[in-house]
Amino acid sequence: MSSWKELLTLYLRPAREYQELFLQTFFFFFVWEKILWQPGRNGKKILFSTAN
Repeated sequence: MSSWKELLTLYLRPAREYQELFLQTFFFFFVWEKILWQPGRNGKKILFSTAN
């Protein structure tokens, strides 16, 4: 039988990794939206819009 500390570490480690992954993904999409997407007409977003 493993101790409660080992079980706690086993459960907390993936949670921390998932949290970091979630934050990185959220940050990536936030930056992606700010940099690459331009607001088009009628508030619609157009990717790499150079016209108008």
